[in-house]
Amino acid sequence: MAEMQKLHGLDIGYHKAWRAIQHASALIRGSPEENYELLCSYLYMMTSKNPGTYTNIKIDDNNRPVIAIDATFLKSKYRGVLMISVSKDANNQIFPLAFGIAESENNNSYEWYFSQLRNAIGSRENLIFLSDRHQAIANGIVKVYPESHHGICIYHLEQNLKRRKVKSEVIKLFQSSARVYKRKEFDIYMSDIANVDRKTYDYLMEEPPERWARSCSPQ
Repeated sequence: MAEMQKLHGLDIGYHKAWRAIQHASALIRGSPEENYELLCSYLYMMTSKNPGTYTNIKIDDNNRPVIAIDATFLKSKYRGVLMISVSKDANNQIFPLAFGIAESENNNSYEWYFSQLRNAIGSRENLIFLSDRHQAIANGIVKVYPESHHGICIYHLEQNLKRRKVKSEVIKLFQSSARVYKRKEFDIYMSDIANVDRKTYDYLMEEPPERWARSCSPQ
């Protein structure tokens, strides 16, 4: 910070300087996610170029225990809603799990839908559902999948912020706060939001961060 002031005449705070360092590091070294994607190739080259090298990767064969739920209105002759649940496959592609048609988004409809979903695919440990904040979805998950965690989709939460005319600067801070892996980094971004827009900070904190922030997720 002192060097920025000395060389460029710019006063920047600690948080902004820290984020700049993290961004520069990612540009040079790549993000942690990108580096993990290269790990298998790196170990292969190690064993190829240096015979006798021992490597081992242990992975979770049942990864991606996340199911996204949403619904859309049917606008043909026979009205209603189309409910769908999806996940991602090993190639990072969207994989549909179950479709359902009901008269509307209500408690009975989602209880029926989640019951059929459970009959079709069962349950598993550490299963997470993601959706918008529709109360009927939350009620259905609590009733049919009480052992599972229900998170809020940050895309829908971001759209809510835009409808509230929140500044783009604050929305970017929200995106960063939701995606970081470390709680310390989350706290820094949320502190920045509170300093810029206290109303938006209070609005976001109406929902426990465990439901929408990656670093706070219990699973």
